[in-house]
Amino acid sequence: IGLGIPAEPLFRSRDGKEARTYFNHMTVCENGDVIIPTSGYGIMRLKKGTKRVCHPLGGALKNYNYIYTVKEDLQHRLLIITEDNKLLIRNPNGSLITEIPGLKGVKAREVAVDSKGNIWLATMGQGLYLMPQGKGTFQRIDAIGNLPMSYIYISRTDNVFIGCDGMGIWMYNPITHQVIDNPFFSNAIDLSKSKVSSIIEDQQGNIWISMLQKGVFMQPGNTFTFGYMGYRLGNHNNIGSNCVTAVLYAKNGHVWVGTDKDGAYELDSNNRLIRHYTNIPLVVLALCEDHKGRIWIGSYRNGCGYVEGGAYHKVNIGNNPELSLFDIKCDSKGTI
Repeated sequence: IGLGIPAEPLFRSRDGKEARTYFNHMTVCENGDVIIPTSGYGIMRLKKGTKRVCHPLGGALKNYNYIYTVKEDLQHRLLIITEDNKLLIRNPNGSLITEIPGLKGVKAREVAVDSKGNIWLATMGQGLYLMPQGKGTFQRIDAIGNLPMSYIYISRTDNVFIGCDGMGIWMYNPITHQVIDNPFFSNAIDLSKSKVSSIIEDQQGNIWISMLQKGVFMQPGNTFTFGYMGYRLGNHNNIGSNCVTAVLYAKNGHVWVGTDKDGAYELDSNNRLIRHYTNIPLVVLALCEDHKGRIWIGSYRNGCGYVEGGAYHKVNIGNNPELSLFDIKCDSKGTI
């Protein structure tokens, strides 16, 4: 409608009348059929190639008129959740499984299928359940606990995103079993207290999240985020609390941090402290690596020199012992 496309009603095949009811969700099956769960008319199917005429999925489903959602698994079975929170499985031959091992007393909320064919079931405060491909029994994922789940989505990388009612988004990695509480951040709203209604992923890997009363949030698939080093990390701070005056990324992957009145810090690629250099001028203004891997240091009113093997070697420039050097560079020939 927003694109100027006219909206046309759907009609029931049994009497030709317009289908007037709540359409809760829609699922496009692999064969092109559109499956529409409704509140009052059961499950309706819009066959591929037909126009606007919905056919009811009768048979074993004729007594189930109030359907919340439907998904298709890799075996072309329909995974159905009724409005009274019961999971049903409809086989391709039309037979219906109503009692599923591992789910006695469980109130189903949402269901999803990953790329391997595993079936994931989110419940209403009763945990997350998994039916592995080729198995017929659900097992509970204890690491998730009893979150108030409202939606579940499996990303292209098979991470399990869980939308919660008032507790934001949680992510579960089925390989490492790691659970991350609200992995996304927004300056505009507190995502950790949001009521998530749906989660989708576009072709670029961006994650889109709809939230009741808070709109839509998009997490870019390719993120370039800044980390933090400094006093706010408390016991995990490796660079002191003085002003940072210079930063150098060395060829070996180490990071050098020059400070005001606290010398320099050398950290490895995981931000672990290798050494705090106080045998150098304490006010560092410039850092530079030469072709031999030596780290040159320009200081305030204490000239310059370089660090090699942990030792500092002062280099005299002119006749002024209180010379300040604000920048140092090394060219391709090794000239400083």
